[in-house]
Amino acid sequence: MAKKRNRFFEELLVSVQVMDEIARGERTPSRVFNVDADSVRYARRPVRRKRSSPT
Repeated sequence: MAKKRNRFFEELLVSVQVMDEIARGERTPSRVFNVDADSVRYARRPVRRKRSSPT
């Protein structure tokens, strides 16, 4: 079990190092998401559900 945890930790460590390289501008991100304010407002809107009548 320790080897499995170690492998996951190593993968996490590499991922954090890549994140740091992206933040410093040394590497370009593989994906970029552009989200406008209207999309955020729409996603956060309250969801209204119909009440089902008791039978």
